[in-house]
Amino acid sequence: MRLSQRCSGTNIVAAFGPTQLSRLPASGGPVTVVLDSTAQGLSPRWPQILPGTSTVLFTAVGAGGPNTATIEALTHDGAVHVLLRNGTFGRYLT
Repeated sequence: MRLSQRCSGTNIVAAFGPTQLSRLPASGGPVTVVLDSTAQGLSPRWPQILPGTSTVLFTAVGAGGPNTATIEALTHDGAVHVLLRNGTFGRYLT
């Protein structure tokens, strides 16, 4: 398991496939894939749920490795937005 981020009883994990982010209820239950980037050839890593939202911040690493990674956001409607190119391990800080 690369990383788990918990918020409001939900864990977002990058653990059940090298190209997936999944939702795992903290109380147990079925795993739900929230992002599958197989077609794009990307590996999502280091997810973080942004406080007060259901948006997930993560790093997408492609064939070029970490030097060409992007920091992206996955919104509640399943849309993915590139926030920063050539960056890794984006974090929300208060």
